[in-house]
Amino acid sequence: MIESVKQHHPKVSEVQIRFWLNQAQTEFARRTRLLEDTTTFSTVADQRYYTFTSIDSRLEEVAELWFDDWSIARLHSRPRKRDSS
Repeated sequence: MIESVKQHHPKVSEVQIRFWLNQAQTEFARRTRLLEDTTTFSTVADQRYYTFTSIDSRLEEVAELWFDDWSIARLHSRPRKRDSS
């Protein structure tokens, strides 16, 4: 792949080409949702919201959420009770 890019862009360094290829690979995996993983994290009583980075910096989307072997339904509207935190 590097050789193919070099044919069209001979002045670009191999380091830069590898950087572009890695970016393209990451973007492809993100858009196609090709990679899946599971993770666990500790919850806090009465805390509804958690930032993705506080759970895992690589996290981009939550497909399913489980708590004590119970599936948590996706919230499709605003919560009835407003959180102050």
